[in-house]
Amino acid sequence: MSCRVYINDYQRRAQRGPALPKSAAALAAQAQSDTTLEAYYDVKPPLLRFEPPTLLAAAHQDPGVAVFYASVLNEALSLHVAAEVKRRHPGCLIVFGGTRVPKDPRDYMERKDFIDVCIGRGGGDLLRKVLLRHMNPSVVRNFSGLPGITWRSAED
Repeated sequence: MSCRVYINDYQRRAQRGPALPKSAAALAAQAQSDTTLEAYYDVKPPLLRFEPPTLLAAAHQDPGVAVFYASVLNEALSLHVAAEVKRRHPGCLIVFGGTRVPKDPRDYMERKDFIDVCIGRGGGDLLRKVLLRHMNPSVVRNFSGLPGITWRSAED
C-alpha cells in the first residue's frame, strides 16, 4: 500500500530558483529517512511556489497526508489550500507545523476545523512519529503519548 504525502512550504524565494527551503527539505528528509516510512509512503516533491490556492489544492492528487509548514509569509495561503484539500479529500490527514502554529494550538485548531494535527516547534522528528502512527489502522487519528502533538480525533 502506498499513501501519498504532500509537503507544502510556500516560499517567495522559490519563485527565483531551485533552492529547497530548509523546512521543506528537513520534512522531506525525515519522511524518507526511515525505511518503514519509505516502504509505506510515497512522498511527493514539496510544493513551494506561491500560486493560486485552487491550483495548489489540485496538485494534491489522492493525498493520504498533507503537511503544511506555516510561516508569517505563507500562513494565509497554507490555511486556504489546506481547507480546500480537506474539502476535496475529507479522509486526508492535514498536518500543520511551523512558526505560526501556537505553542498550545487547541484554539487555533478549533477555529480551523480542517486541521487534524499540529506539530510543535522542532517538529521534523515529530512528523516522522506521526507518520509512523498513521500507518497503523488500529490507531488511526490517535496520537496520544506523542509529546508536542495536538490532534483532532476521528470523532471530532
